[in-house]
Amino acid sequence: MATIVICEDDAQVGNFLRSALTRNKFLVEVVGDGASCLETCRKMLPDLLLLDLKLPDMEGTDLIRQLRQQSPRIKIMVVSGATDERLQEAWLSGADFVIRKPASVANLVQTATRLIANAPTTV
Repeated sequence: MATIVICEDDAQVGNFLRSALTRNKFLVEVVGDGASCLETCRKMLPDLLLLDLKLPDMEGTDLIRQLRQQSPRIKIMVVSGATDERLQEAWLSGADFVIRKPASVANLVQTATRLIANAPTTV
């Protein structure tokens, strides 16, 4: 079963995404800040990180860069209502895919499935 970490500081959004992805046969962990995300990804080595750029303790783009150094095989999908400039910054920081909020659950599930399927099998 593929694993996904959701880094979302809005608990209601995080729980909604967890429910939607769990129904689609993913194992999901939700965290609310960048430090918890880095630690959880280090321990779990998930297949995918769903990341909101607006976090209480760090910039999402900084988190992307740190995660790329820590665990380069993890796929990163940014799901954010940020400006076009910030979304572009996420791409340049190493995100694999960027989706603007609000996003449909079907689109998130399809994209997550595709990203995980295209992940390398070795570290």
